[in-house]
Amino acid sequence: MKYEVYLAYSNSYTILSPIIRAIEGSEYSHIGIFITPGEPTDDSMLIESTISRNGVNISTLRAFKERSSGWKITRLHFQIDDFDKLRYFALLEEGKKYDLTGVIGLGFKRDWQENDRWWCTELVAYILLNLGFKVTESNNVHKIGTKNCQDWPQTTIDKSFNGDKQ
Repeated sequence: MKYEVYLAYSNSYTILSPIIRAIEGSEYSHIGIFITPGEPTDDSMLIESTISRNGVNISTLRAFKERSSGWKITRLHFQIDDFDKLRYFALLEEGKKYDLTGVIGLGFKRDWQENDRWWCTELVAYILLNLGFKVTESNNVHKIGTKNCQDWPQTTIDKSFNGDKQ
């Protein structure tokens, strides 16, 4: 059996969201990956790394939407054979700290990566790389930004800005 892989993008109400979008040239400032074997619902689990929650946490789509000024759910054009492998690589990272120095370095085009910490795009890229997805030409997860993620082949399945579905 093949399983679809779903991503969740968002913008927050914080001052960092427009700064990240401007630096990256991207529509969204944040990303998470779903840990669900089917199409996501509001109760579906996703894993993400955030500054406000001090690192890698499991959340629900509902909670993700509630703290967003706008969001988008996509289906990646990539399938996996082993859902347990997705769950394994996601849960293995739960509780790790946020990589603030790494994300600042990304903004300055420097590699200040902390090997035991993650920012959101780096976490998602790491999980996908371990599932066999080619995240970049070099597959360097430490150089992934939101624009890189948005450039991956994917289809939008749901979208909202300020609570208005589009």
